[in-house]
Amino acid sequence: MKPKKRHATYDFIVEKLLPFLPRQKANRIIDYGCGDASLAYYLPKGFISEYFGLDINENSIKVARSNHVARNFHFYHVRDKRVYPFSRIVKNADLVISIGVLQYLEREQILVFLKNSYSSLKPGGYLIVSTSVNHAVYRFLDLYRFLLPHRFVDRVEILDTIQKAGFDLCFVQERGLLLSPILMNFMSLFFDSIDKILFRNKGRLGPIGRKYREFASYLVSLEYNISIDYGYTLYIVARR
Repeated sequence: MKPKKRHATYDFIVEKLLPFLPRQKANRIIDYGCGDASLAYYLPKGFISEYFGLDINENSIKVARSNHVARNFHFYHVRDKRVYPFSRIVKNADLVISIGVLQYLEREQILVFLKNSYSSLKPGGYLIVSTSVNHAVYRFLDLYRFLLPHRFVDRVEILDTIQKAGFDLCFVQERGLLLSPILMNFMSLFFDSIDKILFRNKGRLGPIGRKYREFASYLVSLEYNISIDYGYTLYIVARR
């Protein structure tokens, strides 16, 4: 287990969202869009019985496999933009989690993702997702659209879609008024670019980007404590 650093998103998930799940010894988890599976370091000790991580970035999957070599960790490379049919490989999961992925999916792909999530989860299982939400001010500040085409998800529409997929909503809130889009979007793009030029890092953050995010996450975490239901990121917890 590597020492974890402050991470505004993961800390928020663990502290505010996981308490909605029933207390049990361990959970079968599907992490769709897992990246290098850093989230696993932030989950409580003993929380994971089995972990299934999926991501479209092959280099991230390679890093995840090198970081998590235990036999209860399984990783899958999603080879194209179609939603991987993970319900075929995982049944009776306790939790499906997908952080910052929905904004890269078209509406039909979101429907497929939700169908797979419902099929993979056991009755009473949980879905946790986050996505950038459609507010004009954040569309203006968004620079990632020039590198990774994505969209801002309409809050009313996505909540309706999740409910129609058979889920009951447990938690719905936005976070990140201003610091989150500026520090974790606009500014992080600059530092990540320096890393790619100097270190040619693939599948993981470079040393400059990591140090910058440690600093930025501290400020964003403070902002996340402001209980105003308006922000850059929409967090949803739903129950099957």
